Amino acid sequence: MRVHDHLSLGIALYDPRQHRSLAFVYDADPGVVCRLYDGIVLWSLGYPERGRERMREALALASELSHPHSVAFAFVFAALLERVSGDTPSAREHAHAAVLLASEHGIAQWLAAATVLLGSVLALEGEQGAGIERIHHGIAAWRAASAEILRPFWRALLAEACRECGDYRGGLRALDEALTLISRAGEHWYEPEVLRLKGELMLALSPADRDGAQECFERALTIARQQAARSWELGISVSLSRLW
Repeated sequence: MRVHDHLSLGIALYDPRQHRSLAFVYDADPGVVCRLYDGIVLWSLGYPERGRERMREALALASELSHPHSVAFAFVFAALLERVSGDTPSAREHAHAAVLLASEHGIAQWLAAATVLLGSVLALEGEQGAGIERIHHGIAAWRAASAEILRPFWRALLAEACRECGDYRGGLRALDEALTLISRAGEHWYEPEVLRLKGELMLALSPADRDGAQECFERALTIARQQAARSWELGISVSLSRLW
């Protein structure tokens, strides 16, 4: 809960009249950013509706400020939250809005992120070839924009897209790359889900590899519990129960 506590304090201290100019210094409004990150944190902690409410607050504040970078940031994170929660229509809607806005204002970073998210949605909706192509394009653009955060997450989305078209080896390669990036950068928030996906793909590739899959699930569960990430813990528990 410590991250949520810090973000909540930031939201409480934020005054749009006093702090609005910071958006032009740091490219994003701090009140919007605190709400966006807190939305993801609350969802991970097991409070999905509170997480969505934070996202709605962030979108409303960004729109009120009329700061394109903050609005694009908000659209991308709203799409990200809906994508991890399984609401693909809402994820598509927010990602598409981010693409339009980022394209109009030349915001390369959020255009790249929205491209990955749209590709992921396409892959889940049956257009695996087009989806994977978009994901690869978005990942390349993200790196070209010198963006470092979220790189493990993008690889995990690529792995899911590979799973949808039966390319289990390609998915496992993407997940191993994600785990390397997590270890290198210390960005652990999505690690439990990366490990759960790895266990699922190991089983899909080789149903006899139950021990390897169980090891991934148990490691994922340990990390999720250390993070108090009950949403991840629920998904991992389902995967374990299916294995058993």
